[in-house]
Amino acid sequence: MASYPDFAQHTSSTCTPYDNIQSDRSTSGRIRTRVLGSRLRYSFSVLHVALTAEKKETFIDFYNTNRGKIFDFTFGADGQAYEVVFVGTPSITPIKVSGGEWRFNVTVSLSEAL
Repeated sequence: MASYPDFAQHTSSTCTPYDNIQSDRSTSGRIRTRVLGSRLRYSFSVLHVALTAEKKETFIDFYNTNRGKIFDFTFGADGQAYEVVFVGTPSITPIKVSGGEWRFNVTVSLSEAL
């Protein structure tokens, strides 16, 4: 299994728990719930700030190779490893830094796979 690139993650990156519980109400008004997983799962919004052009290309290559696949990801804030998938197209924003050099902010959405 591939591993997510080891780029610094900005402190604004987030880890959001979600639970796969479905509920509905019968015509009598009684509520019914179904638990569709054994535990909480997590989704991530990860921001990488000021990547060099080379690191941006490394990220794009990783994305193109692993979209639709499960891969290992370590969340910087807690150091925990997760098996995740991409759940959206990454956002890449060019920024000009001192000296006229271009860097890139990359934002990506991931969700726990299993």
